[in-house]
Amino acid sequence: MLNNIEIIQIGKLMYQNQPFIKRYTWDEANEYAKNLKLGGFDDWRLPTIDELSKIRHPELDKWEGSETWIQWMERHKNIISKNIKGRRCCARKAFAKNMPAYSFFWSSTEYDNPGDYNIYYNSVLVEYFNDIVPTHLRKENQDFVICVRG
Repeated sequence: MLNNIEIIQIGKLMYQNQPFIKRYTWDEANEYAKNLKLGGFDDWRLPTIDELSKIRHPELDKWEGSETWIQWMERHKNIISKNIKGRRCCARKAFAKNMPAYSFFWSSTEYDNPGDYNIYYNSVLVEYFNDIVPTHLRKENQDFVICVRG
């Protein structure tokens, strides 16, 4: 760990992990990733939504909807992490300890669904680690960044 920043490897990817305190628009997040120099590497980027979802606790991917989300969470409360505010967090413990409550994290995966009445025009898929499914937000929103490489 260097200056309270860790690099965590999951599979073939390296993930930046730090106390997440600053929010960025999607364009700013991409610029931040492009300029990040960490661990001797300068090829960091925003993760795809699939890469970002690997930060979730692996057991949490097994929910199939046969019970309500609340029932499932209660049954698995022993593996649910707590974020820095002590709230439920579905991320792996190493990441959860640095996550603010109710925080979204940008991915590089743009959301394009023309049947959505343009409500989500100019949107990107994001992970919300207080829940188990990704959602999407407009690019001008300000949210958090976890960079990856590999």
